Amino acid sequence: MSDVLRDARKLKNQARRRREAQRYEEAADLLKEATDLLEPTLIDLKSDDPSLFETDVARELSDCYGSLGGVLRSAGHFEDSVKAYESGYGLEKDKRYGMINSYNLVQRLVARMLLKPELIGSAEWVVKDIEDVEDLDMWKALDDAASVIQEQRSVRATDPWFLADRALVFLLLGRPEEEEAWQEFRQAPSFAYAITSTLRVINDLLASMGEVKNSGSVGPRSEEVYRRLARAQALLENLQSLQQA
Repeated sequence: MSDVLRDARKLKNQARRRREAQRYEEAADLLKEATDLLEPTLIDLKSDDPSLFETDVARELSDCYGSLGGVLRSAGHFEDSVKAYESGYGLEKDKRYGMINSYNLVQRLVARMLLKPELIGSAEWVVKDIEDVEDLDMWKALDDAASVIQEQRSVRATDPWFLADRALVFLLLGRPEEEEAWQEFRQAPSFAYAITSTLRVINDLLASMGEVKNSGSVGPRSEEVYRRLARAQALLENLQSLQQA
């Protein structure tokens, strides 16, 4: 049975190399192969008191779904990206597996923003009509995400991925704690790849919102989100150049 984990991780590593080469369809196929290995294994193992192996399978499956969501987002398949992130989030929030993570939690919201950029920051910010996925009130979902992330702070205080998620959610909510959150992110150890990944997300959001802005159909709260994203983009680009110097 441990061969399933080994094979899935091998496929995930192969997919990462394909994604770096911008061969997104190949990367997605590899990750789908990995989830097809892990999903039936987890179904067979599922119990109220999971073994260590079941927990490892659940965590690997959640990570593979998160990676698949990222690949699909890079390929511009935003609706499928939402679905992949939601599958990962379903496992991420399952208390039986004790995952202290926020990746799928946050990225499922980012994917919805890329799918419906014209709604970003609107007073009635609800993303709906995605097949097999529940409609989502984005303001409430972001507020709930902020609460979950804050609960994880005591055990993830120096985790650059946690700090990036925290800063991004505060940014989208327009909270004053955003500035402090970015300062904490800057002080995190080993955060070079987290800069690249977070900057990619922010660039994608700015590009999508820019298209909407050019059509002239944005409200004041959307403008504020755009300004905050542009400010974060400048900060991260500066951090990235300092890392590369």
